[in-house]
Amino acid sequence: MKKLLVLLLVFFVSQSYSQKSNVRASYNYLKYDQLDKGKEVIDEAIANEQTKNSDMAWYYRGLIYESMYKHKTFGNLDSNPLKVAFDSYKKSLEIAPKGEFVEEIASRLKILSVTFLAKGIDEFNAKDYSGSLSSFETVLKISPEDTSAIFNAGLTADKLNNFSKSSEYYSRLIDMKLYEAKKFLLLSNALKAKGDTAKALEVIINGRKIFPDDYPLLLIQINFYLPIGKNKEAIELLKEAISKDTKNETLYFALGNTYDNLRASSENKAGADDYFSLADIAYKKAI
Repeated sequence: MKKLLVLLLVFFVSQSYSQKSNVRASYNYLKYDQLDKGKEVIDEAIANEQTKNSDMAWYYRGLIYESMYKHKTFGNLDSNPLKVAFDSYKKSLEIAPKGEFVEEIASRLKILSVTFLAKGIDEFNAKDYSGSLSSFETVLKISPEDTSAIFNAGLTADKLNNFSKSSEYYSRLIDMKLYEAKKFLLLSNALKAKGDTAKALEVIINGRKIFPDDYPLLLIQINFYLPIGKNKEAIELLKEAISKDTKNETLYFALGNTYDNLRASSENKAGADDYFSLADIAYKKAI
């Protein structure tokens, strides 16, 4: 019985030593760019009871998988090595939030954030919008205030017709007071696409308070007013738009049509005649 206990003890010690050796060996394989062997031993180590809770093992795994990304020889060892690297670094921090690798992991995550951003742009250009959105959202898990990732995530969500998500990202930028007329337009379009027309109009009105001379915002506000019968408000905006673009026949036609609508709804002949004259002038100008 004693011999059996001794043998078992020796076996477990041997196993433990073997797995710890695998962890150390993985780093040496990484150092000499033998990523295939490094991957093999580190995957074995994080699956083993003796080393699965080793922050070092998970940290080294992150390094190895991060190095695989776009590697000319070992780039195909995993379909998404950056994600595995990110998850591995997180796991290492979970195991030892004040461990010896915390600073190194923080540095690696900053680099990983930049890599994920570039990856997301490549995926967007290749029309892999699902992959692109995932990449940008991973950046935001690392750097929640990364405005490039927020903006690109909004654009990508639009491509996926996920307007709830895109409006959330555009709203975040505006809440951060990173004002650009284009962002108000994008947010308004996303809100309108998901059916929140009232909120979409409110965004345009707020945008025009900050950018009163922005022509595209002005046109969008006109396009909101015309279908809902805000004819008098639309006329003032159309006049403003015409002052900025005096050769645009569409604006004159819209102005004439709006006067025509007011004529049709007028309750007295004199008022109707006035609107008719104004409509006539606008239509002729369009011609």
